[in-house]
Parts: sequence; C-alpha cells; structure tokens
Amino acid sequence: LQVEPGTSVADLTCGAGAFINHFGGTKFYGLEIDTDAADVARYLYPESEIETGDIRGWTPQAKFGMIVGNPPFALRWSVPNCPLANDVGEAASEDVFLWKAAQSLSIGGTLCFIAPASWLNDDIVNAKALAFIAEKFVRVSEVLLPHDAFKAVGVENFSTKIILLRSLAPGEKSAPSSPVTIDGRALSFEQILSEWR
Repeated sequence: LQVEPGTSVADLTCGAGAFINHFGGTKFYGLEIDTDAADVARYLYPESEIETGDIRGWTPQAKFGMIVGNPPFALRWSVPNCPLANDVGEAASEDVFLWKAAQSLSIGGTLCFIAPASWLNDDIVNAKALAFIAEKFVRVSEVLLPHDAFKAVGVENFSTKIILLRSLAPGEKSAPSSPVTIDGRALSFEQILSEWR
C-alpha cells in the first residue's frame, strides 16, 4: 500500500506490531488486548503509540488516514451496542473490527485487512456487514490469498483474503457493485502486488 508521508496509520489489533515495519514515515497507532504483545510492540517500535486495550470497548480518540489489520477470525463477541450484532448482542469479530475501523477512519481513508475468504460471501449470513459497508465504504478490491499464506506461523491451510475499502465522503453514495477480485491463490506475492496495482 502506498501511504503519503505523515499519514496517520492504525492497527486496531496490532499484536506485536507485525504491520508497523511496513509504514515508515507515518504516525502509527496500535491497539492490542494482550499486554505481553503490546509490550513487545512498544519495545520494537518506540516511535509508535501502542495502547493496551480491547477493541470491543475501545473508543477512538483520533481519526486515521489508513487502518490495517489482521483481526481475530470467526469469534462471537458480546458487543450489544454494535450495530452489526444479532438479537442477543453478539457479533462476529470481523464485524466488530469493521465497525470500530469505520468509527476511526478519516473521510476518504483506506481500510485494508485480512479476513476469512468466506466473510461477506453470503448475502444472508453477512447481511448486516454488507449493508454497513454499502452505507460507509466503497468496496475497492479483494485479494484471495494462497491457502498456505500463513504456513510460516503455523497455519497450514486456511482460506483468507485481503479486503480493501475506502470510506465515503459526505454526500458520496456507494455504488452497488462488487469489488475487483484478484485470485491470488496460485500467484506469488510479487504477482499479487503486480495485479493489484
């Protein structure tokens, strides 16, 4: 991703800061629930602002030009105030990440994160998330990743994708269209980047 110098970037589930390295010249903010992981991120990236906290109860204090992340997958979280929650106040972890990112993204800002390949593919199961996206974002693109994309960290076979959204400007309407989808499952990361540009 191309980021203008000085752009504020956030990862709302930053772990030990895996994405921070890729955003030199930016103001980087990270939020992490795990105290040990947040301490590692603070140690490795002292120029970044790393906060220990739970995204479910976090209230944004700033707006960011870009938000990136690899949020937890397929968890059911109790978040009764989330507009994407079901009748008993539970929402998928991906939906909570989307909701919190929408609250903290500046106008025209970019949201880029990793999600299960199946997320947003079912008009019934993902109805609230799809409606929320249509109201607040333009779906720019999705990149299907190789099934073994996370093999180096112990995940041998899990279908994931990168989702790229842009927040709408006031008065801008999201066109009901599908994002550009790149099937990167059989491509190298260099080929995926070439296709994406």
